[in-house]
Amino acid sequence: MQTLTIGAIALLPDGNVQGGYYFYNLSTGDIISRRSWTPLHVPKEVIDRVHVLAAADKVSRGSI
Repeated sequence: MQTLTIGAIALLPDGNVQGGYYFYNLSTGDIISRRSWTPLHVPKEVIDRVHVLAAADKVSRGSI
């Protein structure tokens, strides 16, 4: 069986009339669009992953 969920961060509405949102996929770094999702609390692993991705892109703290 394949996992049907992924870790992602909501970015902004996609402008579609169905109410979709753009998300940042934490595993691949891709921007994806979804019409349904389940909001969850952000675990420390996600925060750490975002810091790693930001460092790789040379983003300074507080610039986002």
